[in-house]
Amino acid sequence: MTYPLEPMNTVQEREASLKEELEAFDDWKERYAFILDLGDDLEEMPEILKVDANKIKGCVSQVWLFFQLKDGKMSFMADSDSLFVKGLVAVMVKIYSGLTPEEIIASKSNFLMDSGLVQNLSPNRANGAAAMQARIHQYAHEKRQA
Repeated sequence: MTYPLEPMNTVQEREASLKEELEAFDDWKERYAFILDLGDDLEEMPEILKVDANKIKGCVSQVWLFFQLKDGKMSFMADSDSLFVKGLVAVMVKIYSGLTPEEIIASKSNFLMDSGLVQNLSPNRANGAAAMQARIHQYAHEKRQA
């Protein structure tokens, strides 16, 4: 499955849709399963892209994030050796793929924190989630300036 499912949505609309989906679940176990499913739905990342340059620093697990800019829009591919972290990075891919660098930079929200997903994580995992979002914004800044 390629993200985003609805490419014309804004960051806020995508986040609202994901938050609504998460709120439909009664407990953390169901939300956890939903996040795992998002990770399972990620497009497979070719091994050739799993290099240090694409690795997210600050994550306990290995996480790779690769981007491309095509027709002014950014698309992301990601993977992790942890199923749950792969789901978290899938959330980020779902939110930000298909947007321009300017749209990503203008987004000041932090969905993983705002949705309550990181409150149930260890501090190290929460730091890794923040590092994922920071890398996406870094890529957007680099491409805006290019």
